[in-house]
Amino acid sequence: MAKFLSFDELPKFLDLNHYSAASELPAPEWYRVLTQRFYLLTLLEAGRELEERNPELASAYSAAFARDIQNMRGVAVEKTDIPNFFGPRGYAQFLENATCSVRPLTLADFYSHAINTPGYLAELEEWLTDPIGKFVIGTDMDVMGPLLLNGPSGTSDGHIGIDADLNQPDNVLIHDFTIQLPKIRAATNHYPRKSTCSPKFESWARYGLLPYLDLKIWEMETGAKISQDVMALAITPHRDGNSFRTTIVTAEKLRKNRCQDVLQLAIAEHAAKSALHRDR
Repeated sequence: MAKFLSFDELPKFLDLNHYSAASELPAPEWYRVLTQRFYLLTLLEAGRELEERNPELASAYSAAFARDIQNMRGVAVEKTDIPNFFGPRGYAQFLENATCSVRPLTLADFYSHAINTPGYLAELEEWLTDPIGKFVIGTDMDVMGPLLLNGPSGTSDGHIGIDADLNQPDNVLIHDFTIQLPKIRAATNHYPRKSTCSPKFESWARYGLLPYLDLKIWEMETGAKISQDVMALAITPHRDGNSFRTTIVTAEKLRKNRCQDVLQLAIAEHAAKSALHRDR
């Protein structure tokens, strides 16, 4: 059994000065820094689960973690960022796309998934060269344009990734989608998510949410054990045990609901900022 570390044995990269700007981060930045940290935890967990069943894929997850963690340690929190994490067109485009509940799939979506999913990039490149694949892939195709589906003849019949027939007029599309939406929800068991967490960024910063996540990542990466007392002292040296328990609960809730409440606020703030720029 691994022994618990003392305070002096904690990693040197943990410098609370790097988190000094956390309380001032807007919603889009909170969503970015949280989701990237949860992604790193997922890489570690998935890699360990695959060690025996698929050593090659487990190695790919390990390599992805080793590559991406380099962008997250030893720098100010506002500067931490995993390149291409939100796709080839960047985070702003990701937030723009997120405002659309229904939109065409794009080649960028598949690239983004492959880049952030170890072992899939080579498979994607092979799929793109398949002459009779499900999607119409052209050499001059816009990666952000609608990804057209192949029809029986091997060419597009005007359908896109959500299987909406673009040959129909708008009123027909809207009418048909309104009818189909309840059926789609029932078939996939996906319904509007209820808000489970009201973002309180200043409190999250004060209670050391981000350094807590960074230490949990390091703990999982190395197999080290950090007691709750040491962890609390490291991230909130001037707080009591209640604030540390709040930090743990907050981290668990955010990860469980995939930061959806933060994303909704991030979208709203981004849209407001974009509208302000357009009006100038």
